[in-house]
Amino acid sequence: MNRTAVVIVGKCALGRGLFGMRTEKTESSSWLITWSFPIDEVSAGRENYGDTEVTGAIAFATGIRCCPRCQADSFTRCGSCGKVTCWRSEVTTSTCQWCGDSGVVSGSITSLSVSRDVG
Repeated sequence: MNRTAVVIVGKCALGRGLFGMRTEKTESSSWLITWSFPIDEVSAGRENYGDTEVTGAIAFATGIRCCPRCQADSFTRCGSCGKVTCWRSEVTTSTCQWCGDSGVVSGSITSLSVSRDVG
């Protein structure tokens, strides 16, 4: 059985570079993040990360941290540019590492633009 997998690309909130989160679609049509890894801009561009839409609930598999660079436990999507920055859930604010916008974190993410990988 083929499983649909996508990679969500984000930037580390501590300025430590890009990371990817491999996310698999579950039978219930939600998404489960199964792995996170550091990635550089050349690789992210070569793999065309950011060319499809993920819609539905997104959760982390047991023991998976969002950011492999700083070990943050979650992420935010910027309300201005729509891109992902890692985030420590005990903090109430976030600054987007892509555009610099900042604000109070609220709500839940229901869709993201990512790249598709079927395997």
